Amino acid sequence: MRTRSQDRARPRAPRSTRGRRGVLLPQLLVSAVESAGDSVAVVATEGSLSYRELDAVSSRWARWLIGRGVGPGDAVVVVLPRSLMSVVVLWAVAKSGATFVPVDPGYPAERVQFMVADSGAVMCLSLGSSVPTVAAAAGSVPVVAVDEESIVAQVEGLSSRPVSYADRVRSLEVSDAAWMIFTSGSTGRPKGVVVPHSGVGGVISSAREQFAVESSSRMLHVGSPSFDISLLELGAAFSAGATVVVAPAGVGGGPELADLIVAQSVSHVLMTPGALGTMDPAGMDSVRVVIAGGESLAPDLVRRWAVGGRRFFNAYGPTETTILATSGELVPDAPVVIGSAIAGVGAFVLDERLRPVPEGVVGELYVAGAQVARGYHGRFGLTAARFVADPFTPGGRMYRTGDLVRRGGDGVFEYVGRSDFQVKIRGFRIELGEIDAVLS
Repeated sequence: MRTRSQDRARPRAPRSTRGRRGVLLPQLLVSAVESAGDSVAVVATEGSLSYRELDAVSSRWARWLIGRGVGPGDAVVVVLPRSLMSVVVLWAVAKSGATFVPVDPGYPAERVQFMVADSGAVMCLSLGSSVPTVAAAAGSVPVVAVDEESIVAQVEGLSSRPVSYADRVRSLEVSDAAWMIFTSGSTGRPKGVVVPHSGVGGVISSAREQFAVESSSRMLHVGSPSFDISLLELGAAFSAGATVVVAPAGVGGGPELADLIVAQSVSHVLMTPGALGTMDPAGMDSVRVVIAGGESLAPDLVRRWAVGGRRFFNAYGPTETTILATSGELVPDAPVVIGSAIAGVGAFVLDERLRPVPEGVVGELYVAGAQVARGYHGRFGLTAARFVADPFTPGGRMYRTGDLVRRGGDGVFEYVGRSDFQVKIRGFRIELGEIDAVLS
């Protein structure tokens, strides 16, 4: 006869949750146009745009791309600093149906060259001042300056009406790639994570609901163009009809960013703990919600920021799981955890044989559901090793995160460490094997 204590020790069988119905990225971005068309969508140093204005200018750029044969299945590399124009271009690429491939302009030319070639890009978009450098790295791939007068004139001559399915060069499906984000690779080469549209709607909806993003919210956009958290900043805000406040390129923390937050009455901040720690929260009365993610979080940061009714969340999610997989609200002097799985995500703690471990026992975290990425572009062996069959869902797949966690009885996960040699610096994933390969 089984005792009650034995029942408590038994591993709890994982339970997958069904993903939300797939939504195309362009549908999410323009969802607020009808309800909040005259509201300010984005404000930056260069100016501001209402939702109606942003929709119009991005539709013109999308038509320009479509006119050059760009559409679903094509990759467009975007080498732009964080700005009003970078937001417009994201909307435009999404509306064309192409895959958005952001590349930080500050990357070395050799790394840019690899990303352009590895992504199979059909076009690169950049600023005129950066075109010579980008063109040298892009090789035979055409590089277009989005601020060149002749190009701007062509775009302004196109229709601003919404881009329909019939306008695209090919049909756009939820299984198509929405974006490709490059992360560090243990073999010495970055690897491009291909994220389809199918999981985007779930993560954006969950973030908007959990972080209480409303039409009156003002979301800070400070993430690096190559960091997928920046896409969560934009997606959560736009899907709610909120205002995005763009931090100038080169400003990622410190007093300068703090002054911007106060001057622009920012209500929502999503940053890495390292960047968050460079600012003094005193005087930031407008900030109602702080979301930290991308790296380990120290308890002192929670004590400093989670005061005066301000809510503080710890968010966790590899790029391979469409930005976000788990999230939890933290309070001062309580254990720092990475929360529980967001809606539509199956998060399992398994041993080396893919068997569930008992509550409180350390195991490796596996993530399943619609938000799991397609895999690594052109890396079939690596994809097969990290994206494995889901033994709990027929035909399903799981992503092996490499993160060691323990699960409490309330479904909340505590991060313990890594099962490999991966580290994170200011939110950026670095495989030490990549450094070894370069040195060798």
